[in-house]
Amino acid sequence: MPKPPRPLPDRSEITEDTPLHLSTAARLAFPDGVMSGLALRNAAARGDLEYERLGSRIVTTLRFIREWRERNRQPVRSTATKPISDERQAAAVANAYRVLADLRAKPKKGLPSDAHQAASAALEARLRALSKPKSDMDSTSSRTRRVKG
Repeated sequence: MPKPPRPLPDRSEITEDTPLHLSTAARLAFPDGVMSGLALRNAAARGDLEYERLGSRIVTTLRFIREWRERNRQPVRSTATKPISDERQAAAVANAYRVLADLRAKPKKGLPSDAHQAASAALEARLRALSKPKSDMDSTSSRTRRVKG
C-alpha cells in the first residue's frame, strides 16, 4: 500500500529558501502535477537540480527549482523560413546543372528514354526558373524558393 502524500504546508510559511522534501517541493512548484518528487530526484541525481542532503533525506528549495527551470528554458524558434543567400542559390543551381549534364551524358540502364527525357526537361525548366534574376521572379512571392534534392 503506497504511503499517503505528505500534507502540504501553508504557503505563507514557505520562503524561497525553505528546505522541502522533493515530493512536497514538486507539489508546490508544479501544482498541476507535471513533475513528481521522483522526477526532481532524477534531476538532482543528474546534477541538474541543486539539492541538500540532510541526514538521509534529500531536500531542495523553491529557489533551486526556479533556477533549474531558468537554465532549462528554451528560446522560441522562428517558424519563418530564412531566405537563401544569393551565393548558396547560385551554388545550388550550378550543382543542379552539373547533375543535369550527367543525366544527359549517361542515361540510367532500365530507365525508359522517354521518362528520362521528361525528367531532364522538368529539371531544366525548374533550373531556368531558379536562375532568373530576382527582378524577373514573381513579385508576389515573399519567400525565396529552394532547390529540393
